[in-house]
Amino acid sequence: MCSSSASSRRSFLKSLSLQGMLPPEFANLTFLQTIDLTRNYLYGTLPTEWTSLQHLNTISLTANRLTGEIPREWGNFANLTYLYASVVDNRMLPSLEANQLSGTIPEELGNLTNLTELVLSSNQFVGSLPALLAKMKVLKRFRVSDNSFNDTVPEFIGEWTDLERLEMYSSGLKGPIPAAVFNLGNLKDLCVEISDLFAYWRISDMPGPDFKFPNLSNINNMDNLVLRNLNMSGSILTDIWKTGNTIDLSFNKLGGEINGNIPAPSADFTFLSGNKLTGNIPYSFLKTENSIDFSYNRFAPLSSTCPDDSKLNTYRSFSSENITNGCLIRPSCRNPYRSLHINCGGEDVIINNTWYEGDKFPDTEKGAILNYNNGTKWGFISTGDFMDDDNKYDENNKYILSTDSTSSMRFPKLYSTARATPLFLTYYAYCMEKGNYTVNLHFAEILFRDDEVPFHKVGRRIFDIYIQESLAKKDFNIKEAANGTGKEIIISFNATVTDNNNLEIRLYWAGKGTTVVPERGYYGPLISAISVCHGFTTNCDGEKQPCYSEPAKTNSLTIVIGVVTSVLFLILCVVGFFCWKRNSGHKNTRERDLKGLDLQTGTFTYRQLKAATNNFGYANKIGEGGFGSVYKAFDLQQKENLLELVDPKLEHEFNKEEAERMIKVALLCSNASPELRPTMSEVVSMLEAQTIVQEVISDPSIYGDDLRLKSLKGHFQQMMQEQNSSGAQSSNCFSDKIGLGSSTTTAHDLYSVNSESIRNLTSEHDLYPANSEATCLNFSKSSSV
Repeated sequence: MCSSSASSRRSFLKSLSLQGMLPPEFANLTFLQTIDLTRNYLYGTLPTEWTSLQHLNTISLTANRLTGEIPREWGNFANLTYLYASVVDNRMLPSLEANQLSGTIPEELGNLTNLTELVLSSNQFVGSLPALLAKMKVLKRFRVSDNSFNDTVPEFIGEWTDLERLEMYSSGLKGPIPAAVFNLGNLKDLCVEISDLFAYWRISDMPGPDFKFPNLSNINNMDNLVLRNLNMSGSILTDIWKTGNTIDLSFNKLGGEINGNIPAPSADFTFLSGNKLTGNIPYSFLKTENSIDFSYNRFAPLSSTCPDDSKLNTYRSFSSENITNGCLIRPSCRNPYRSLHINCGGEDVIINNTWYEGDKFPDTEKGAILNYNNGTKWGFISTGDFMDDDNKYDENNKYILSTDSTSSMRFPKLYSTARATPLFLTYYAYCMEKGNYTVNLHFAEILFRDDEVPFHKVGRRIFDIYIQESLAKKDFNIKEAANGTGKEIIISFNATVTDNNNLEIRLYWAGKGTTVVPERGYYGPLISAISVCHGFTTNCDGEKQPCYSEPAKTNSLTIVIGVVTSVLFLILCVVGFFCWKRNSGHKNTRERDLKGLDLQTGTFTYRQLKAATNNFGYANKIGEGGFGSVYKAFDLQQKENLLELVDPKLEHEFNKEEAERMIKVALLCSNASPELRPTMSEVVSMLEAQTIVQEVISDPSIYGDDLRLKSLKGHFQQMMQEQNSSGAQSSNCFSDKIGLGSSTTTAHDLYSVNSESIRNLTSEHDLYPANSEATCLNFSKSSSV
């Protein structure tokens, strides 16, 4: 708590979501020693006025929204020791982390010779690290991850002989790493045994030329060794297996064999993914109780039984191509699949008549290495440990996130859970049919809730997306893509499955984004659901687009809609022709009988009514009549509001002119007067915009407030009695179902309608299948409205 007294020593205003400008007035507290404003929502620049505080030794400004450059004047703090973020294990961790500071690092910071901890991670710094920083001889912790520096790693880091922690995840600095960095003080001074401090090396995702695996023989009591994605080659030296907590050498070019006579790594977590390691996996490694990831390597196939341990990941770790999931022999794929739907981090759910299989089970909820196979056609692996969270054994599950705040989303059940990972997450499908596919990845940022906690707005989740081992999207940010948190977003990709019948989706954390929001240790990829459909479709998850559709011949939405619509209109015209012949004898009598009723009349098929009323939706209901509910039909055409018939889920992602043209053609084809209906050739010509679509000339249908259905009740009852008494003909236009084994044509048709044409319109996942109810005109249904 900060008082107004000039003798105040400390100002702790931490995690209060305070908003407003960073106050320069703290300079009036002349004896102030500590300023802690961690995890608030303060804006502004770093005040130069604070440099007058001669007693100030600790500043914490982590996780705010501060902008601008570090003032050169900040090199004048006489006693500044910590720019600290938080306290962990009674140790101060310094930081200006997780802000929006930019520009270059001023060389004047080198004057802070008493500074022991400097953390500048998750900002927007550029340029190089100034040479005068070499003057910080007592520096123990230096962290510059997630920035945009554009120079090489400086040699002077090797002169910081007291350095205990060096962290450079995706800093922008280029390699190779100077050899002196790996020989700091022989590392015996990097482990303070009496104060629970350990030596940390975390360097990852650094571009640059290849360099050999360094000599780490001087390392003793190392706690965390992370040398990831550095273009590092050569063989792994045996000295590193003594590291205590984490060894991460993943995604390098390391090759050769691992010495089979050594004991298993003492580290709790060992990640060797994405290298070129060969030979046999040491027996001691297979029998360890610690977690080891061998995936994406070239080891020799196991001669013994595969270890039944979820802590050992052997996915694609062997050289033999007929082995997919480590020890799992790939199935014969006699009946390949054409679709895949997964609810990530959740249980089985049904969305739009599609079953999304859940991946949440007791043994898949947490753990630094998960290797799950559902035993049918897919599986997933999750690799990585959420570091710095003081949660060594994952008592608090961060691998599956959940929320109750999904009511505003279209499919809440699909986005109420998500699977997260601190390093990489791979979903794989095998026995997929060869061909082209649409891969839809469903995301929603459900952790950083801007509407609940203001400082959550500074949280940034950034990761890369790989499809079939190729980088499909770099630096993907869920919140930016969805324009906010708690909002769903679907990202679509095209993929091709080859003769191996495999499909692979991998999400990879390249070291970017915040790691301290809502608290330290939250970061990495997050995904809510996956849907994969055969063909390059435009709407794999939409209500009207079946996921089992045939591959599209073109990516043009207009042409696809035109072809499908043409076939539908063909069916309507053919059916209309037969019904016209059936009802032509009754037309004059019907019109004569109704002429004196002063009614607006019209005849429509059941399918037309179902489509026009959105499946007889309540929103289109306008009242009750003698024969039941009354709905809007074609009043939108009279009011020149035809585009209201378009599915609102499409929003504005369609050509309005083409949509209106198709609707008008549909109205022409459903004209109550058969003589005014166009031929099929005219329909195609109008759809292709070769001829003008004529306005509908017909007696108006059932719209407006002038309906007098009660007057019709007695009339139609009399007609039905006459039909029943005559017994001459059935009330159906033709048989109860369209014969799928034969084709139906007319003299005016350019295209025949056969069984194959109708089958191609439907699939087992089609929400509107062409069944007997939808394709057979029933006189009682079409005339009873």
